[in-house]
Amino acid sequence: MFAEREIKEKCFFGILFVGGICGLAQGGLVRGSGLHNVFPGAVLCMTATFFGAFFGYFIKDAARIMRGRKAYSGQSDEGVFLGAFFGSFLGAVTQFAIGFPACELVLGAVAGAFVGGLLGALPDDLVSPVLKSIYGQRTEAQTVNISELR
Repeated sequence: MFAEREIKEKCFFGILFVGGICGLAQGGLVRGSGLHNVFPGAVLCMTATFFGAFFGYFIKDAARIMRGRKAYSGQSDEGVFLGAFFGSFLGAVTQFAIGFPACELVLGAVAGAFVGGLLGALPDDLVSPVLKSIYGQRTEAQTVNISELR
């Protein structure tokens, strides 16, 4: 479904954007030069998202196996990307609110992306039906074809 892919893409680029902006701000404000911190901030946020999702799926499977159920194979990652995006944003805002002398924006964004990815992986089988019901209500009349606008 195109709407799910669109949401995943937006959240993926949002995670990269938050990490890059945090790297730029942290390097520029604290160290005086921040352009070389943009890429590491973005990569660290995506790596934290991956590890958060991995541990979230691991915890979910371990809990299912301990209850005697079949292990779950993750089929959707919308919850991971949504949780990691909002987690990285809230982590950066929290670090900024703590104060300037101890302002480690990238660490806050990375911690938020990890926690958001972990918490987003747990209810992943519930996120896709909700998104499908939200975007399934769109009709073709509501979508705009760009070629018709010209």
